[in-house]
Amino acid sequence: MTGEKDAAAARGAADALRAAGEKVAEGAAAARAATVAAGATGREREVTLRVLEALARRGLAAREGTASGRDLLAAAAAPGAEALMAANRTQRGIVERACAVPSPGANQCAGWVCRVFETAGLRPRRCYAKAIYQQFCTCSGEDPLRVAMVVASPCNPYGRGGWDLGHVGLYVGDRVVMDCAGDKVRRVPLSAWLLAYGVSAEPRWGWLGGVPLA
Repeated sequence: MTGEKDAAAARGAADALRAAGEKVAEGAAAARAATVAAGATGREREVTLRVLEALARRGLAAREGTASGRDLLAAAAAPGAEALMAANRTQRGIVERACAVPSPGANQCAGWVCRVFETAGLRPRRCYAKAIYQQFCTCSGEDPLRVAMVVASPCNPYGRGGWDLGHVGLYVGDRVVMDCAGDKVRRVPLSAWLLAYGVSAEPRWGWLGGVPLA
């Protein structure tokens, strides 16, 4: 009987230690999420932390914000992100079109981005998200992220065929990315977008077609 009590006490102690460790990790992640995104709004920090917790539950990232040895939270900071009011008329015109162009259908993230530019009078060559990433997205980390740049990842762990096709969105300023996910166009805080799509590969950004608009 004494042995059973000792074993139960040991299990209880182990559970308490594990729970305490998880709380410490969650607290550390919360602190890092709150400070890593330079200039991030409270809303962005809140959403970023929720994304990190969801990724940890799915086993896609550690609670402290790492995956495959990469610091996801640091990569999601993007301190060089441009504000919308700092953009020129052409850049703001792209953002206006992004707010007006509906989803072209399911799994059409690259198609939506290309349509936004087409309705603004530009004619980018149509290709899928991974090709956009490989050809035009050369910036990351502390590199400037300008309004109307495309933001992409070569792997999308959430969509059908995404591992091969990737995912792409459009940076619309004020630390917000717009993209077409599923069959809906949405607005996502920048750090949360970079964190979510950074679990499988490094997200990058650049000018679609290699043509700078600023």
